[in-house]
Amino acid sequence: MLSDSEPHTSGYSVWLTFGRAEKELAKLIAQLSRRLNTPVFRPHITLAGQINAGSRSLLEITSWLASVTDPFKVRCTQFGSEPSWFRTLFLEVALSTPLRDLRKLTEKHLPLANPSFLPHISLVYGNLEDKTRNQIISELDSMLPFSADVTAITIMKTEGPAPVWHPIKEFELGN
Repeated sequence: MLSDSEPHTSGYSVWLTFGRAEKELAKLIAQLSRRLNTPVFRPHITLAGQINAGSRSLLEITSWLASVTDPFKVRCTQFGSEPSWFRTLFLEVALSTPLRDLRKLTEKHLPLANPSFLPHISLVYGNLEDKTRNQIISELDSMLPFSADVTAITIMKTEGPAPVWHPIKEFELGN
């Protein structure tokens, strides 16, 4: 089903990660991956990506961001789909006040490669045909609306293809 090879990324990413909903989302991502022959990855919302700041300052800033942010809930009411590797199929995340405030703090304290912010939870990475994306969205429609508790900020080393990405440090929110 894939038409192009996976792009390689560089640097670090700061992800928002979940409590109980993580298992449900991870299971769905794994099922779709097997079906579509696409990479498996940890469920997340990318708060900031392609960061090339020194790891020590990234650790300090991310620790501080987590300490000043309480856990919060995100809500998804629709699917999104783009002809883009990292946004081929996703859950659109409503921009709540806690999420907006956290992103603003992140923008102030981290060098961002991309100033735009489209909060989402990717379900599939890859290049899929429109027909395939639309069929999957139709099959998954019953899971909406979907809510998840954001409980941590995780620094990921996102160097190379998605299967080799790995966590550097996770910070529980509000601690």
